[in-house]
Amino acid sequence: ARNKICEWPGCEAAFKDMSALNVHRTIHLGLRDCVCEYPECGKAFRTKGALTVHYETHKPVKKYACSWSACEQSFSTRSSLKAHLNKHEGNRAFKCPFDDCQVAYYGPNYLRKHYQKVHHKTMDQVKQMMANTDANA
Repeated sequence: ARNKICEWPGCEAAFKDMSALNVHRTIHLGLRDCVCEYPECGKAFRTKGALTVHYETHKPVKKYACSWSACEQSFSTRSSLKAHLNKHEGNRAFKCPFDDCQVAYYGPNYLRKHYQKVHHKTMDQVKQMMANTDANA
């Protein structure tokens, strides 16, 4: 059930979970104005290029196939394939930079979701925080 309703005046969008609603809210805040028009999607991006890459996920034929034997998975983007290969290799290369947090993930999307859920930060906020830390070092 789509019971997570956008409270923005005049918007009637509804979503299955809070993470989808939070992504949607960025449209209203002017952070992401390139919106996917596929039904049931509604993801938004800051650039048309990012949206174009995203559209590949909706295509039935995925052009990046896993090379591991007995694995028949394929992906629409090279970065998704790389995250998948990291799983085969047990390589959790994407580590959380917060001092009190020891988690690491196979791909950047998992880490981005972690920032949002656990630290209540966007990827841009984390990058800015890290840039400020590097500048003060």
